[in-house]
Amino acid sequence: MKKNFYILQIEENEELAKQIDEMIEEKYDFVTKNKTVKSGEEAIEEIQKEMPDFIILNQKLVGITGLEMLRQCQELKIKLPTIVVIIDESISKKVELELYDLGVKYICKRPLNDIQIRYVLHYIETNYKRSIKIEKDDMVRLTNKHTEPLLKNLSKERTPYQVRLIGFMLIHLIENDLEYSAENKKEIYEFFKQKDNLEDNIINEIKESIEGIIEENYVGNEPIKKLNYDINKDDIQKEFFDKLKENVLNDIIAESN
Repeated sequence: MKKNFYILQIEENEELAKQIDEMIEEKYDFVTKNKTVKSGEEAIEEIQKEMPDFIILNQKLVGITGLEMLRQCQELKIKLPTIVVIIDESISKKVELELYDLGVKYICKRPLNDIQIRYVLHYIETNYKRSIKIEKDDMVRLTNKHTEPLLKNLSKERTPYQVRLIGFMLIHLIENDLEYSAENKKEIYEFFKQKDNLEDNIINEIKESIEGIIEENYVGNEPIKKLNYDINKDDIQKEFFDKLKENVLNDIIAESN
């Protein structure tokens, strides 16, 4: 499940519009709508119908310019998302400053070079990630929603605190776009050690609790599963966190749409 993410391109040059469309489609599968209009007037109408999450705007248009379109949006009290402006030629410092004052994040000149393309893509990705960020309390609430049910599958010796360790790890993985895997979990635990100035024995206890819960949740009372876990524990641990991450991210996206 993906958050709806709509990019509106305001560009009369069909060749350039197609180039940018292909660039976005090749790089990002989270873009659910990518529409092009050819004039500032048409763009204002479109924005009033449906607010995009990101705008790519050509300054030089038939009819009103990109700058004039932004001025009109301001007069209409339309709060726009992040905007990237493309120019055909040099603009005055005064125009440049006014574009930035009106919410433009980045100005690039055509033809687009590799560096400019990377910047445009960077702003698209950054805005998508920002759009699905939620408050810390909500993150804790959603991780608890998916970790607390684990308690019913665990022995009575397991405590709610130990299960919350799973939640803390899950929040760290989501917020830093990480995977819990055999290749990187050593670095993850080292991060927690340095961050909270913890002793090695505390880190080992945390690691043992987390891995023990994963094992117990997976094995249950089935000896065959125990054998499989012993052979494939790295893959099973990764799959455990991957599934939890997917569930929490789906909830975050549903709440942010």
